[in-house]
Amino acid sequence: MASGYKGKTFEDSLTRIVTEIKAGVPSSYIVDTANRFSVYHQILNADVNELKNIKIELKDVYGPIPEPVEVLMLIAEYSRKLAEVDIQTISITRAVSTIKMLSSERVDISERVMTGLNNMGYESALGSEVSNNRDDSAKKIKLFATCTNMTELSFILADLYQSALKSNHDAIREKLKSQHRDELGIKKGELYNENDIAFNYQHIVSF
Repeated sequence: MASGYKGKTFEDSLTRIVTEIKAGVPSSYIVDTANRFSVYHQILNADVNELKNIKIELKDVYGPIPEPVEVLMLIAEYSRKLAEVDIQTISITRAVSTIKMLSSERVDISERVMTGLNNMGYESALGSEVSNNRDDSAKKIKLFATCTNMTELSFILADLYQSALKSNHDAIREKLKSQHRDELGIKKGELYNENDIAFNYQHIVSF
């Protein structure tokens, strides 16, 4: 099985991750079909903490975890993490990854994410496509990076998450600054004490 999630349709709240790296629970690892499918669905439905417990249980019952199961766990983990930072889908091939993000006039961090990835040493480009919703459009980031094994897949997902997380934090900080300036009646370009927004900001996000 080469594509993530075996083509299964998941909830909109999860990021769809598709990769050419094999992911699944091999019959050579868990022979019994019912148990194999049970473990497969447990992994896909688990949160980050539950994945850790599943990993321990699998080692105890079935022995060392093969790479396809590790990849499945990696996909399950980042399908939740990336959904929290506005990533809709990411399709990863051996040479290029396509990242799809939902954007609108109110919120669009796609350019920040691309810049963050470029600063990490990646080569990327930004594009867009029109949505049926007038207010929303999907921004696509083309990420040019080699992905031929689990280690490279792990780096790409982790770096994308970190870039998107920082972009979200920065967007929130700038929005609070703008709101604070408006409340104080400060015009754009005028100086003011940015420390005044620290308390409000720290109650919204934590680093």
